[in-house]
Amino acid sequence: MRTREVISDRLYLLLALLLLSAACFNLFMNLGVKPIEDWDEARHGVSAYEMLKSGNYAVNTYNWETDYWNLKPPLSFWTVALGYKLAGFNLLGLRLVSAIAALLTIAATAGYARYRYGNAASLVAAAVLITSTQFIFHHSARAGDADALFVLWLTVGVIALLLTERRPGWIAVTGLMFALAFLTKSWHAGILLVIAGLYTVITRRYREMKPRHLAGFGLAASLPVLLWLALRYPHDGFRFVREMIRYDLLARSSTAIEQHANGPTYYLHILKLYHLEWSAALLALAVGTAFVMLLRRNRDILPLDSDMLGLILWIAVPLLLFSAVSTKIRWYIMPVYPALALATAVLLAALLRNVRRREGRAALAGAFVLLFLLMESGAVRTASSEGAPDAGPEQALLRKLPAGDSLREYTLYYYDHPGKDMPQSVVLASKLYGGMRAAEEGKLQEFRNHPRSLLLLPRSTANESLIADDKLKIVEASGWGYLVSSEYVKPAP
Repeated sequence: MRTREVISDRLYLLLALLLLSAACFNLFMNLGVKPIEDWDEARHGVSAYEMLKSGNYAVNTYNWETDYWNLKPPLSFWTVALGYKLAGFNLLGLRLVSAIAALLTIAATAGYARYRYGNAASLVAAAVLITSTQFIFHHSARAGDADALFVLWLTVGVIALLLTERRPGWIAVTGLMFALAFLTKSWHAGILLVIAGLYTVITRRYREMKPRHLAGFGLAASLPVLLWLALRYPHDGFRFVREMIRYDLLARSSTAIEQHANGPTYYLHILKLYHLEWSAALLALAVGTAFVMLLRRNRDILPLDSDMLGLILWIAVPLLLFSAVSTKIRWYIMPVYPALALATAVLLAALLRNVRRREGRAALAGAFVLLFLLMESGAVRTASSEGAPDAGPEQALLRKLPAGDSLREYTLYYYDHPGKDMPQSVVLASKLYGGMRAAEEGKLQEFRNHPRSLLLLPRSTANESLIADDKLKIVEASGWGYLVSSEYVKPAP
C-alpha cells in the first residue's frame, strides 16, 4: 500500500515525463557512434551476426567456429540479432536492445517504487538510476552485451518476489525471470535464487505458498532452460554444458582467471569509482533517517518490513557473493544499481514525509535536485562525447567500405597489429562493414597467397615500402593507415 503523497499525481506525471526525456537522452544519444569495444560486446556482435547469416540460433559461433570461450546461453545473442533486424547491421543495431532493456529496468524500478512508497520515491528512484554512471555507460545500457538484459530480468524477478506478500502466485514470475537470467548470463542468475531463498525463509513466506505456487515456480524456472538444452544437444551433446560448469562456474569461482584478481573490497572501490556521489547521498540519508527515528522514538518512520528485507538482500547478496569468488570483474555487481536507487528513494521519501518544517523539506528536495542536475550534466557530457574521432581507427577505416555484405567473398587480414590475434572489434567491423571473413592471425604470406583478400596496414615507412614493393592497391586510407589489396574490384553500387 502506498504511503501518504507529498507530490500530486499531476505534478508526478509532468516530472516523470521530464525524467523519461533525460533517460532517453542518456541511453540513446550517439548510441550508434561509439566504436565497438573488444571482448564481450564484439564477441556478442559477431555471434549474433553469424546466427542470422547461418540460421542456426542454438549454437553461438565466433568467426564461424563454435565458441567455447564465451560460455553463455543464447538469449543475449538473440537480442543483439533482434537489434540487427530492427536497425540493420550497424552499431545502433548492436546496442539497441540493451538500451531498451535499461529503459524497461528504470520503468520497473520507478513503477514499483510508486506502487509501494509513493510518487516522490518513484521519481527519486528513476532519477538516481538514469544517472548511475556504471549502469548507463560502462558495459551495460549502452553496450551490445548481456548485462543490461540480465539486470532487467533480475530486477523484475526481485520485484515479483516482494509482491508475493500480496499474492503468492508472483513467485512463478520470479521463477521465469531466473530462467531468462540464466539463458542470458549463465550462473550469475544464481544470485536471484539466493535472494529468493533467503527472503522466503526469513519471512516464512513459504508457509503461505501452496503446492501449485511452488510448482509454478519450478516449471517457470526450469522449462525454458530445458528447452534450450534440447535445442543445443544435437549439435555437441553436453560438451558446452560441461565447459560452462568447468570454466564459467568452477574456474571463475576458485581461481582468478584472465588476470581478474582483486581484493575483497574491490566492489566497494567500484562503487566509489562509479557511484560515489549517490553512495554518499545514500549514506547521509540513512544517518538522517536514523537520527529522526531516534529523536522521535518512532520506528514507523521507516518500517523494517519484508519489503525492506528484500531490498537489503538485493544489495547485499550480489556484493557478498561476487566478493567471495576469486574472479572479480567490475560489471559483476551491475544488478545492485536498481536496488541502490530504490534504497535512496525510500529513505528520501521517508524524510520528506516526516520532516515537520517546510523549510527542512524544501532544503532536502533542493539538495537532491541539485545533485541530480550535477549528475545529469555529467551524463549529458559523456553521451555527447561518445565516438571521439581518435577512437577505433581501424573500424573507422573499414566503415568507408560499401554497406552490406558485398565483400563476402573477401578475407580481411591485419598485418603488424600489436596483439597476437586480430582484435575482436575489428573482426566484428569486418562483418558489419562488408560481410567479410576475418583471418584472426595477420600473416603476410597468407594474404599474398589469398587472391580475394584485404589487408589492414598502420601507417609506417616499412608498410609504405611494402605497398610499393608488392604493387598493392590502396582501397581506402585514413590518418591511421591503409586498407590494401592485390586485386580488389570495387563492388557495383
